[in-house]
Amino acid sequence: HLNRPLKALQQAAVKVGKGDFSTKLEEEGSTEVIEVTRAFNQMSRGIAALENDRRLLMAGVSHDLRTPLATIMGASSMLADDEITLSDIVIKEQASNIYEQSKILNEHFDKVMELSRVNKMGENLSWQTINLQALLSEAKARRQQQLTDFVINTNIDAQTTCEGDVTLLEIALANMLENAWRYGDKKVSVEFIRSSNQQKVCYQLILTNNVITKAQTSSDEGVGLGSIICDVVAKFHQGTFTLTINNETNMAHAKLIWEKSND
Repeated sequence: HLNRPLKALQQAAVKVGKGDFSTKLEEEGSTEVIEVTRAFNQMSRGIAALENDRRLLMAGVSHDLRTPLATIMGASSMLADDEITLSDIVIKEQASNIYEQSKILNEHFDKVMELSRVNKMGENLSWQTINLQALLSEAKARRQQQLTDFVINTNIDAQTTCEGDVTLLEIALANMLENAWRYGDKKVSVEFIRSSNQQKVCYQLILTNNVITKAQTSSDEGVGLGSIICDVVAKFHQGTFTLTINNETNMAHAKLIWEKSND
């Protein structure tokens, strides 16, 4: 009887070593074996979550870099081809394309660094009471160059507050606003919902906008790094982030939901 759970543990360990995290061991046997099995199951779930986060990150980087790199490669190959005669106007256009796409690549690099900072800050989460109007204002300020003529309609008033890590929530909201600006029609609706029971308080930030240019959201193509950053911030707050697009109405709904236990 002792050998059976230990044999199952050994087989599951081999599977995890090969990247298969699907096995959940039954907690049976002696007290010591049960504790080891429980620890193994927790470890396996943790590794699976890390592996999923890694895949999301790589998909996000691939998604964000694909278009600018393709544009740069196309423009540079055209300029470098001695067999093609280009007018001064075309040369100037292609050089401009390379410059603009290089700026986009630089923005994506900044976003990778932002994701790295978010992961570091999440290790020391600092819960505090936050004024929502101030949070929205600071989030917009983080993207002030893009959001100059961006219209934000909201139900948030001067007294509305929530709890969470102010810096991380600012970063997440800034990325949500940037997504709405990048793919929308220069205006967004920001709604805040607070609900509670005896155990916890639940907060929801919901951004809704018309979609003009659709972002890729399929698992094959990946999602942008901005959405990954929002998802990481949500997880640090025991919450979730979702971005959905209604193809019939062309409306995008980004939802950041998080909870705070009543201590």
